[in-house]
Amino acid sequence: MSIPESKKDTMDWQMVAGLDGDGEAQELTFEDDKIKVSISGDSLAASIENYMRQSTEALEEMVIQLKVISAILTMVTEINISEEDV
Repeated sequence: MSIPESKKDTMDWQMVAGLDGDGEAQELTFEDDKIKVSISGDSLAASIENYMRQSTEALEEMVIQLKVISAILTMVTEINISEEDV
């Protein structure tokens, strides 16, 4: 099955090639049933840098959430210990 001509110009196919950080393909070609994407080294580096930045931000957010959960659990534990002493 080959990719229909009508699909080649749609945004769905263009999104596959959005590897350079700004959503634009450097080169997008269709051969047989495969989509080939060619990008420059700079674009690949920018894409990797963007991915790493987003991953780091997500991890930092998770660390904050874990600290909040830890503080809540510590307070609950302290309250339970205090109630047992009474």
